[in-house]
Amino acid sequence: NNMHQQFATPSRKEVCEITLEQLYNQETVEFTIKKQIICDECLGVGAKSRSSFLTCPECNGTGQILKIMQIGPGFLSQTQTQCGRCMGKGKTIKPGDECKRCKTHRVIKKKKTYTIDLENTFKNGHEIVFNGEGDQHPDANVYGDLIVKLICKNHEHFVLDNYNLNYEINISLIEALCGFKFNIFHLANRIILINSDEIIE
Repeated sequence: NNMHQQFATPSRKEVCEITLEQLYNQETVEFTIKKQIICDECLGVGAKSRSSFLTCPECNGTGQILKIMQIGPGFLSQTQTQCGRCMGKGKTIKPGDECKRCKTHRVIKKKKTYTIDLENTFKNGHEIVFNGEGDQHPDANVYGDLIVKLICKNHEHFVLDNYNLNYEINISLIEALCGFKFNIFHLANRIILINSDEIIE
Protein backbone atom coordinates (compact mmCIF):
# COMPACT_ATOMS: atom_id res chain seq x y z
CA ASN A 1 0.00 0.00 0.00
CA ASN A 2 1.54 3.32 -1.09
CA MET A 3 1.97 5.53 1.99
CA HIS A 4 1.60 8.71 -0.07
CA GLN A 5 -1.67 7.60 -1.61
CA GLN A 6 -4.59 9.61 -0.28
CA PHE A 7 -7.69 7.60 0.56
CA ALA A 8 -10.64 9.84 1.36
CA THR A 9 -14.09 8.83 2.51
CA PRO A 10 -16.86 10.32 0.35
CA SER A 11 -18.60 13.53 1.40
CA ARG A 12 -22.07 13.07 2.80
CA LYS A 13 -25.16 15.16 1.91
CA GLU A 14 -28.04 15.53 4.35
CA VAL A 15 -31.22 17.65 4.43
CA CYS A 16 -32.29 19.72 7.46
CA GLU A 17 -35.83 21.07 7.54
CA ILE A 18 -36.29 24.48 9.16
CA THR A 19 -39.25 26.81 9.62
CA LEU A 20 -39.53 30.31 8.20
CA GLU A 21 -39.76 31.65 11.77
CA GLN A 22 -36.44 30.02 12.71
CA LEU A 23 -34.77 31.49 9.61
CA TYR A 24 -36.25 34.99 10.03
CA ASN A 25 -35.35 35.15 13.73
CA GLN A 26 -31.82 33.76 13.09
CA GLU A 27 -32.27 30.95 15.58
CA THR A 28 -29.76 28.20 16.31
CA VAL A 29 -31.02 24.79 15.24
CA GLU A 30 -29.68 21.34 16.11
CA PHE A 31 -29.20 18.64 13.51
CA THR A 32 -28.52 15.00 14.46
CA ILE A 33 -27.22 12.23 12.20
CA LYS A 34 -26.09 8.65 12.71
CA LYS A 35 -22.56 8.57 11.34
CA GLN A 36 -19.89 5.90 10.92
CA ILE A 37 -16.96 6.45 13.24
CA ILE A 38 -13.81 4.47 14.06
CA CYS A 39 -14.61 2.03 16.87
CA ASP A 40 -13.70 3.76 20.15
CA GLU A 41 -13.11 0.41 21.88
CA CYS A 42 -10.40 -1.03 19.59
CA LEU A 43 -9.46 2.26 17.81
CA GLY A 44 -10.13 0.74 14.40
CA VAL A 45 -8.12 -2.47 14.88
CA GLY A 46 -11.10 -4.84 15.14
CA ALA A 47 -9.44 -6.93 17.87
CA LYS A 48 -8.29 -6.55 21.49
CA SER A 49 -4.78 -5.60 20.35
CA ARG A 50 -2.43 -5.83 17.38
CA SER A 51 -0.95 -9.02 18.90
CA SER A 52 -4.38 -10.67 18.48
CA PHE A 53 -3.64 -11.18 14.77
CA LEU A 54 -2.30 -14.44 13.37
CA THR A 55 -1.09 -15.27 9.88
CA CYS A 56 -4.05 -16.79 8.05
CA PRO A 57 -3.46 -20.58 7.92
CA GLU A 58 -5.59 -20.90 4.77
CA CYS A 59 -3.50 -18.65 2.50
CA ASN A 60 -0.25 -18.39 4.55
CA GLY A 61 -0.67 -14.62 4.82
CA THR A 62 -0.87 -13.95 1.08
CA GLY A 63 -4.60 -13.18 1.08
CA GLN A 64 -4.90 -15.21 -2.14
CA ILE A 65 -5.79 -18.83 -2.81
CA LEU A 66 -4.36 -20.63 -5.86
CA LYS A 67 -6.92 -22.86 -7.50
CA ILE A 68 -5.85 -25.48 -10.05
CA MET A 69 -8.59 -27.05 -12.11
CA GLN A 70 -8.41 -29.74 -14.78
CA ILE A 71 -10.32 -28.50 -17.81
CA GLY A 72 -9.48 -31.42 -20.08
CA PRO A 73 -7.03 -34.29 -20.56
CA GLY A 74 -3.62 -32.84 -19.84
CA PHE A 75 -4.96 -29.26 -19.49
CA LEU A 76 -4.81 -27.46 -16.17
CA SER A 77 -6.30 -24.04 -15.38
CA GLN A 78 -4.66 -21.93 -12.64
CA THR A 79 -6.60 -19.05 -11.01
CA GLN A 80 -5.98 -16.84 -8.00
CA THR A 81 -8.95 -15.88 -5.85
CA GLN A 82 -9.33 -13.92 -2.65
CA CYS A 83 -8.99 -16.03 0.48
CA GLY A 84 -12.47 -16.51 1.95
CA ARG A 85 -11.20 -16.98 5.49
CA CYS A 86 -9.32 -13.69 5.93
CA MET A 87 -11.10 -11.83 3.07
CA GLY A 88 -7.77 -11.10 1.37
CA LYS A 89 -6.16 -9.50 4.47
CA GLY A 90 -3.69 -12.33 5.09
CA LYS A 91 -4.38 -12.21 8.84
CA THR A 92 -7.03 -13.66 11.13
CA ILE A 93 -7.94 -12.77 14.71
CA LYS A 94 -7.31 -15.24 17.54
CA PRO A 95 -10.67 -16.77 18.58
CA GLY A 96 -12.00 -14.81 21.57
CA ASP A 97 -9.84 -11.75 20.83
CA GLU A 98 -12.44 -10.11 18.52
CA CYS A 99 -13.52 -6.60 19.51
CA LYS A 100 -16.86 -7.00 21.29
CA ARG A 101 -18.05 -3.49 20.35
CA CYS A 102 -17.55 -3.49 16.56
CA LYS A 103 -17.49 -7.29 16.02
CA THR A 104 -14.24 -6.96 13.93
CA HIS A 105 -15.84 -4.37 11.57
CA ARG A 106 -13.47 -1.65 12.96
CA VAL A 107 -16.21 0.98 12.71
CA ILE A 108 -19.45 1.67 14.60
CA LYS A 109 -22.51 3.89 14.07
CA LYS A 110 -22.91 6.75 16.50
CA LYS A 111 -25.33 9.69 16.80
CA LYS A 112 -23.74 13.11 16.50
CA THR A 113 -25.47 16.47 16.88
CA TYR A 114 -24.38 19.61 15.02
CA THR A 115 -25.54 23.16 15.66
CA ILE A 116 -26.36 25.55 12.83
CA ASP A 117 -26.59 29.29 13.41
CA LEU A 118 -29.21 30.45 10.93
CA GLU A 119 -28.85 33.80 9.17
CA ASN A 120 -31.86 35.49 7.59
CA THR A 121 -29.80 36.03 4.43
CA PHE A 122 -29.81 32.27 3.77
CA LYS A 123 -31.88 31.29 0.75
CA ASN A 124 -33.99 28.13 0.61
CA GLY A 125 -31.60 25.28 -0.25
CA HIS A 126 -28.56 26.98 1.37
CA GLU A 127 -25.77 24.49 2.10
CA ILE A 128 -23.69 24.43 5.29
CA VAL A 129 -20.37 22.53 5.05
CA PHE A 130 -18.84 20.81 8.10
CA ASN A 131 -15.27 20.08 6.94
CA GLY A 132 -14.03 16.52 7.57
CA GLU A 133 -17.25 15.52 9.34
CA GLY A 134 -18.28 12.80 6.86
CA ASP A 135 -18.19 9.08 7.69
CA GLN A 136 -14.90 7.76 9.08
CA HIS A 137 -12.90 4.70 8.06
CA PRO A 138 -9.64 3.37 9.59
CA ASP A 139 -7.99 3.02 6.15
CA ALA A 140 -8.72 6.66 5.23
CA ASN A 141 -6.28 9.48 5.85
CA VAL A 142 -8.83 12.12 4.82
CA TYR A 143 -12.49 12.23 5.82
CA GLY A 144 -15.10 13.71 3.48
CA ASP A 145 -17.28 16.67 4.43
CA LEU A 146 -20.78 16.71 5.85
CA ILE A 147 -22.92 18.98 3.66
CA VAL A 148 -26.25 20.01 5.19
CA LYS A 149 -28.87 21.47 2.84
CA LEU A 150 -31.40 23.75 4.54
CA ILE A 151 -34.95 23.30 3.30
CA CYS A 152 -37.53 25.80 4.53
CA LYS A 153 -40.97 24.36 5.27
CA ASN A 154 -43.94 26.11 3.67
CA HIS A 155 -45.55 28.73 5.92
CA GLU A 156 -49.31 29.13 6.22
CA HIS A 157 -49.23 32.81 5.14
CA PHE A 158 -45.70 34.01 4.39
CA VAL A 159 -43.55 33.22 1.36
CA LEU A 160 -39.84 34.09 1.20
CA ASP A 161 -39.10 35.84 -2.09
CA ASN A 162 -35.39 36.71 -2.25
CA TYR A 163 -35.07 39.05 0.75
CA ASN A 164 -38.78 39.97 0.86
CA LEU A 165 -41.51 38.41 2.94
CA ASN A 166 -44.72 38.11 0.93
CA TYR A 167 -48.06 37.72 2.70
CA GLU A 168 -51.04 36.49 0.73
CA ILE A 169 -54.62 37.06 1.83
CA ASN A 170 -57.96 36.84 0.07
CA ILE A 171 -60.22 39.91 0.37
CA SER A 172 -63.86 40.35 -0.57
CA LEU A 173 -65.16 42.61 -3.35
CA ILE A 174 -66.60 45.03 -0.77
CA GLU A 175 -63.18 45.26 0.96
CA ALA A 176 -61.49 45.83 -2.41
CA LEU A 177 -63.87 48.73 -3.19
CA CYS A 178 -64.52 50.27 0.22
CA GLY A 179 -61.28 49.57 2.12
CA PHE A 180 -60.27 47.13 4.86
CA LYS A 181 -58.40 46.76 8.14
CA PHE A 182 -56.79 43.57 9.47
CA ASN A 183 -53.94 42.43 11.69
CA ILE A 184 -50.98 40.34 10.58
CA PHE A 185 -49.11 38.23 13.12
CA HIS A 186 -45.54 38.87 11.93
CA LEU A 187 -42.68 36.32 12.15
CA ALA A 188 -40.92 38.69 14.55
CA ASN A 189 -43.65 37.83 17.09
CA ARG A 190 -45.50 41.15 16.78
CA ILE A 191 -48.82 42.26 15.32
CA ILE A 192 -48.91 44.67 12.37
CA LEU A 193 -52.08 46.54 11.38
CA ILE A 194 -52.69 46.57 7.62
CA ASN A 195 -55.28 49.03 6.37
CA SER A 196 -56.31 50.54 3.05
CA ASP A 197 -59.01 53.00 1.97
CA GLU A 198 -58.05 52.89 -1.71
CA ILE A 199 -59.67 50.83 -4.42
CA ILE A 200 -57.69 47.57 -4.80
CA GLU A 201 -57.60 46.10 -8.28
